[in-house]
Amino acid sequence: MSHTTALYDNDRKYLGQMDEDEGTVRDDSGRITWRLDDRKKTKQTDRMLADYFATKWNEGVSRTCRADVPFRDSRGQERIVKLDLAPTDVHVPGLMPGYSAGYQLAEGVADVVSPVVMSAKEEDKLWTWNATSSFQRAIPTMGAAGGRVNEVQPAGGTANYNCIRYALGAFVPTEVTANQDAPIDVNQKVTQRILEALKLEREIRVMTQATTTANFTSQQVRTLSSGYQWNGGASSQPVTDLQTLEHTSAMDISRWIMPLSTYDTFATNAAVQKFVAYKQGVQAVPEASVAALLRVAPITIARMKYYGATGTLIYVWPDVASASYVVGVRTPPKMPPSDQRDIATMFTARWAGGTGNGGEGGGPRVSAVAGGFMIRRFFEESRGSLGGQMVVVCHADAEVFTSSLVGGVIVNPIQ
Repeated sequence: MSHTTALYDNDRKYLGQMDEDEGTVRDDSGRITWRLDDRKKTKQTDRMLADYFATKWNEGVSRTCRADVPFRDSRGQERIVKLDLAPTDVHVPGLMPGYSAGYQLAEGVADVVSPVVMSAKEEDKLWTWNATSSFQRAIPTMGAAGGRVNEVQPAGGTANYNCIRYALGAFVPTEVTANQDAPIDVNQKVTQRILEALKLEREIRVMTQATTTANFTSQQVRTLSSGYQWNGGASSQPVTDLQTLEHTSAMDISRWIMPLSTYDTFATNAAVQKFVAYKQGVQAVPEASVAALLRVAPITIARMKYYGATGTLIYVWPDVASASYVVGVRTPPKMPPSDQRDIATMFTARWAGGTGNGGEGGGPRVSAVAGGFMIRRFFEESRGSLGGQMVVVCHADAEVFTSSLVGGVIVNPIQ
């Protein structure tokens, strides 16, 4: 593309457009009025060209030096190339107001699988009536008049739990907070980072317990062999797999947990699609119970991801061929259960933590306690040249598996 510039004589009379690449000057009609090899060029034109190149050269010098550059033209008259102001001359780049972006973990399902129940003490006992209290037969038939009445006796026992303290801290140097620009808030981001790290580790702990097959009775573990997996198995029947564990569970399963990728496999499975198509026509069937016979518990999708050992993002709830699980759990309508007739698959006892009283009266030395989360903030004199603020967040949890008979786990739904 040619570059042109307007040419004027010393009296500022317009002479035309000069093409810098061709070395020609054209008038407004496009007619060439001068070219470099034109032997008819005048001394006036030579001067104009000399002035043009001198001006262009000094414009570059002016931009580089960021100053006005004086020079003399072909007639000996003094000229000044003025520095043209650009945005970079009047603005120092900084942070865009109101913009502060980042990332956050997806919401976890740990509190769905293992609901939190506040505990007044870090260590305590749980009382549970065992399965014979509800599921054991007792023959009520009298053998003869005056004979003894058969008796039933509920049986139960206690189990210990001990809350483990989980704590993370972050140090913010004084220099960092003193130099931060709006809208960055280092202290807020530090608190968010601690929160997300604690959430991630809790999600992993709950997932590990829920997918440990030894925590369930053998009836509540369904391991799928080759050909029965949901993603391409010729004999796969995902709905049947879910229903089988619901049938063998001592009490109704209230929730199924699947990582997003496993759920997508479940939803696109041909057998599931046939089931859905059939269920959509159930309302025309006179037997209303048919819909109940074909139902499964609601599905909760586990979306939380983290960086695995290879440095790639993976789901917390395993979804690969070497380790994949679908977990069914029961959560009573009221937590904790207190009518002696309901039980959760698992729950989390979280120590309430006392009150934030600075350590007086034997309580924890914390700044604040809310929902079992204990926050401490203190100035650390010994770190860095100016010291800094230390933020520590702690909670004490015991993830307790309370029933091996309720719920279940499907192993290897993905091949």
